[in-house]
Amino acid sequence: MFDKKLKIVITQPSVLLNDQIKRLKSLGDLYIHDTLPTSAEEWATICQGADVVCSGLAGLKDGGIYLLENVFVSLPFVGVGFLDTQKLKERKIIVSNSPGCNKDAVSEWIMNMMLNLFRKFNVFLNAKNLPEGELPDFTLGLAGKNVTVLGRGNIGSTVKKYARLSA
Repeated sequence: MFDKKLKIVITQPSVLLNDQIKRLKSLGDLYIHDTLPTSAEEWATICQGADVVCSGLAGLKDGGIYLLENVFVSLPFVGVGFLDTQKLKERKIIVSNSPGCNKDAVSEWIMNMMLNLFRKFNVFLNAKNLPEGELPDFTLGLAGKNVTVLGRGNIGSTVKKYARLSA
């Protein structure tokens, strides 16, 4: 498939399934590090000579990425606005983010926040030594409510799906 074997580096403990690891190994030499790098320099050293780097935030926010050159970096999140696109271009670094990778977890969090706000659970967060018998004010829940989702992205579409489950 490729002219040469790729060097693929995963810079942190992997949560990949065995099948995913097998597919990556079919593309080239795979190196999975089982500890997080503690500095930009350590991160860059781990990544030296890699064709593909799969990484979390370690090494990115502290500038380690700019110590690399001619590499493809895959990230498991979408927010990459903190990266300097000009520096990336100059060093021939391609960054690919993963829209939708956390859509279920984020959508569940949104549903939880809706319940917290409607039921006013937030009043009792970190509450200690409540007077005996004190109950929250009566509130209405989400039953029978309409939910408006702004946007049709990965998260908005998933929240819409979850909200319809009760209908």
